[in-house]
Amino acid sequence: MGQTEGRKPRKNYTPEEKLQMLKRHIVDRVPVSDICDHNQLDPNVFYRWMKQFWENGAVVFERERDKPSVQMQRRVDELQQQVTEKNGVIAELLAAHMELKKRLGGTERTLAGRPDTRRSHRLCALLVGQKRVPDSASPAVARPACQQVL
Repeated sequence: MGQTEGRKPRKNYTPEEKLQMLKRHIVDRVPVSDICDHNQLDPNVFYRWMKQFWENGAVVFERERDKPSVQMQRRVDELQQQVTEKNGVIAELLAAHMELKKRLGGTERTLAGRPDTRRSHRLCALLVGQKRVPDSASPAVARPACQQVL
């Protein structure tokens, strides 16, 4: 009572075998019925292969540079190069930031436990590119420069 009774065992043909059968029909003009009988193949399967062959035949003539995998690899390479460049810039900026912190001594807390805003605003001003924030400048005046950095 198996489902395979009366059925032919299924044969999986390689692409080369399929192409050879199609070639025999197209070039050598062997009738489809002869090819199918010889290979124990259903004619509908043969015609499906022929349809796939004609629909996808243009792929054979595509140039290497036009293939999506090559284009995608180029794009991946470009993006990796951009990431490498950005990592270098970030490393330089972090090194400059650390040097400024060392030079200015970092932000220290006063006896009251609040940060010394004059020193932190000087750091922000140096990061933004100002020469020096005057000591007499109020934190409200110096704050916009710091906000540009953050």
